[in-house]
Amino acid sequence: MDHVVELGALITKLRQELRMYERELASLLGRSPGLAKTKQLVGKPGAPPPLPKKPRKEPPAKSTKPKPKPKSKSSKPKPKPKTPKGKLATHESGSTTARIVKLMRDAPQDVFDAAEVARHLGAKVESVRTMLKRLVESGDLRKTGRGAFRAR
Repeated sequence: MDHVVELGALITKLRQELRMYERELASLLGRSPGLAKTKQLVGKPGAPPPLPKKPRKEPPAKSTKPKPKPKSKSSKPKPKPKTPKGKLATHESGSTTARIVKLMRDAPQDVFDAAEVARHLGAKVESVRTMLKRLVESGDLRKTGRGAFRAR
């Protein structure tokens, strides 16, 4: 039993020395002593007292002036007009949407994915994917599977 007491006293002494060296190192480095170690030891025998918390900086005072409201013509957003079926394909012949429909109608038995269509047209895949989705919603194209499209 005396051996356990001696070991406990030695551990306490070593912890105190460690804290002393940590503080010395922290002062040399211009930092506060290791917070992580102190947090682990708080409440244990021989543990250092918790470090005092740094005072928080006060946030800047808020202005008492009311903020101006953004000007809007109407309070309700206007709903987008629904595109009747087949209307997207009637865009001008040079538009990407019309070129997609033409590509699909020229090869009605073929199934295309967005990457293939983008390669054929020299467009961005993300843009083509969005246009394909809209063309399916409008009824100009048919979706035959996940990411697969063909002419109607």
